[in-house]
Amino acid sequence: MQVSKHPPVTFPTYDRRYLAMSLNRFENIGKSARKDGAKLIGSHTDHPMHVVHVFYETPSMDALMGMMMEPDIVAMIAFCKTRVFPVMDHRSTHGMHKN
Repeated sequence: MQVSKHPPVTFPTYDRRYLAMSLNRFENIGKSARKDGAKLIGSHTDHPMHVVHVFYETPSMDALMGMMMEPDIVAMIAFCKTRVFPVMDHRSTHGMHKN
């Protein structure tokens, strides 16, 4: 899961430069993900807090990190503070702990 937060001053709706980066990223994110062996699951915005949560399915952290280095993704996160969390669904987590 990728969590990106941007300051209000770089809010894409009010700044054409950031809007272009944002639109380009979300238009190409699926292609960028597939190129590196990842799959975009979904993207959700916490609009009042200026936070975007993006979920990917990846075969490895290397695939995720490769995708995060794609130019359209780097351009978008350049004006955000971005963190990546390795998360999984509950069934996968519970399946790890078989008796």
